[in-house]
Amino acid sequence: MHISFLEELHNATNELLEVILPNRGKPIRVGQIPGFLEAWIKYIETRKKLKSWIDNIKGPIFAAIDITYRCNLKCPYCYLAAPQRTVAPSLCKDNVFKIIDELSELEVLGICLCGGEPTLHRDFFEIIEYANSKGIGVNFVSNGTLITDKFASKLSELNIGSVQISLDGSKSEIMDLLRGKGTFNKAVNAIKNLVDYNINTAVAFCATSLNIHDFPNTVELALDLGVFEVRSMYFVPESERHLNLIPTEEQYSKLITWINENSGHYPLKITFGDPTEHIVIGPYLNSVVLTISAEGYILPTPYLNLAYGHIEEGINNLWPELQNIWRDNLVLLALSTYIKTEKDFLKLNKLLLTRKECGEYINLKKLPKDAQFKLSREIRRELT
Repeated sequence: MHISFLEELHNATNELLEVILPNRGKPIRVGQIPGFLEAWIKYIETRKKLKSWIDNIKGPIFAAIDITYRCNLKCPYCYLAAPQRTVAPSLCKDNVFKIIDELSELEVLGICLCGGEPTLHRDFFEIIEYANSKGIGVNFVSNGTLITDKFASKLSELNIGSVQISLDGSKSEIMDLLRGKGTFNKAVNAIKNLVDYNINTAVAFCATSLNIHDFPNTVELALDLGVFEVRSMYFVPESERHLNLIPTEEQYSKLITWINENSGHYPLKITFGDPTEHIVIGPYLNSVVLTISAEGYILPTPYLNLAYGHIEEGINNLWPELQNIWRDNLVLLALSTYIKTEKDFLKLNKLLLTRKECGEYINLKKLPKDAQFKLSREIRRELT
């Protein structure tokens, strides 16, 4: 659901990002960046055409809802640190329904059910059904281990928009090394079940030093399985445990070169992203995607323990502030100004800002100004 919409918006945003990225942290006005004006105009026209420009936008275009942090796997690269969690919170059905009600009032176009492993939520199907009743398209991400033929059949009945399955290799020897024995076969079977019911299915490939060489083979497998897209991005390290999993610059270069040279030869879409892009571009755009944690906090970025308000305050009530937090909040402005690459998340771990140890969220909405000044200075110190 809304694949073409999100693709067009994503492309326009990426073009804007390409001219902004090289100028991060420089003492230059964004309007003076070469190529910015043309990219900005294209972005504006795209948003206007999609009736979501800031002048008439009522709410976020898309929302990611972490309905549970329960997970049945122990992936070593989980940015949510699911394997280390002693308690894995979940949003109760009533709270999810309340969120959907508010998002419906804000005219959101679609939601993504995330986790953890969202299919572990006891009310998973009811949540999809309720969102459908409000006219909201639903997508979700999954490790695929629970998507049987019967499960896929039910998803088809509910007219699910699309499903993203994690597939980190083209054979079990590679993927099972990362995610656990049997995960490769379960993921492949999940994809087959989904495709058999004509459900739009994408593959997410987490590139690490152990499997990045297998990306081309994984694309070939995905093509044979009938998926519409294979996605990957720079690996996000958040703790010392991740250091050995970070691909080298040479490995990244080979991967990106292969994508650039070969993506046009495949009937499926192949994308490689930058996990920092939503942070970097934040001050220049109003909010597009809203992320809600399984504890009910509203997160400016899913990678850090920073929140801005809670669903108990009402998303509708918070939206006027949420639109501009990357521009107006000192802490977020420091992040967007000084963060350079995905490796900077590891530096922010020194400030206890990553989610690796599942610490308390820092609610920026309630953080006093002097504390915001202090934290923004500490961020600048670590990132420069």
